[in-house]
Amino acid sequence: MTRRRLLLLVAAVAVAAGVLVVAMPRHSPTGLERVRAALQDDDRFVNGPTAGETLARASRWLLDDGDACEASHGRRDPRCGARLSAAAYTSVAAAGVLSCTAPGVYRTRIALVAYVTAIETFDHHPLGSRQIPAPPRAPSC
Repeated sequence: MTRRRLLLLVAAVAVAAGVLVVAMPRHSPTGLERVRAALQDDDRFVNGPTAGETLARASRWLLDDGDACEASHGRRDPRCGARLSAAAYTSVAAAGVLSCTAPGVYRTRIALVAYVTAIETFDHHPLGSRQIPAPPRAPSC
């Protein structure tokens, strides 16, 4: 093989590799993944207003996730209902936590972590084998 052909071959392989890297789908986090990440960020829960803002965002992420789930799996899929229920809960919790002190923010955060974990567990079991997780009580501060 001549030097020119070798260089052309190397260039073609480099271009093909570049196209593959650009064309490969990137993982975008689900609403549940975004909520879990937010719940693990202590800076998002330093006080009631900051926690309320975080929970309002979480509600939006879960609503979008539930809508995407319904588009993919249909309106009757209980996994979608679980996400939409979580969106409603976090919306109520966002308003409820605004005037909370640190202990109330903490209780709400821990309850939401458990709720998200229950939804994730529900997702990993065959449909119909478990009940849809119930939301926790609304925040009380």
